[in-house]
Amino acid sequence: MQMHLVVEFPALPPLHFRADAGAARAFRAEMARWHRHVSVRLDDAVLPTMRPLPCHRLFEKT
Repeated sequence: MQMHLVVEFPALPPLHFRADAGAARAFRAEMARWHRHVSVRLDDAVLPTMRPLPCHRLFEKT
């Protein structure tokens, strides 16, 4: 299942991506661990026009 990620940095507009649920959750966990000022929200409002999460394969479980 694909998820919609909203990535928010303090001084930038929100970034919208899509990724498989496992990769999305792993990305959110790593961002929370390493970047406390970055917010990552997940939902199921995926649109086909959304870009894939960059480097999503780094967060996929094999």
